[in-house]
Amino acid sequence: MADEKTLDHYETLQVSVNAEPDTIHRVYRLLAQRFHPDNQDTGNATRFRAITEAYTVLSDPERRAGYDAVHRQHRRERWRLVSKGSQSENDFEIEQLVRLTVLEVLYTRR
Repeated sequence: MADEKTLDHYETLQVSVNAEPDTIHRVYRLLAQRFHPDNQDTGNATRFRAITEAYTVLSDPERRAGYDAVHRQHRRERWRLVSKGSQSENDFEIEQLVRLTVLEVLYTRR
């Protein structure tokens, strides 16, 4: 589960946190075909393993529920860092945290 805390399976599959199981399955098939090691043009074994692991977790309702709990906690921690960052005197850090937060919000909504 340590890898699941560092990897964002939703980002790996390029789907929303609210994606339906059918959507996750379709996206997985598309990405698996594109990055399968046997594909001479776009094959990438490392990426294929990450995609397969993400699909394995997100396609199983029990594992997805457990992953979602960890994922939500991780997102809360990031928001907490942003709120602490507003008290920082380093403008660069504040700007970086704001940009990351905006990107996360935009990504979550897609």
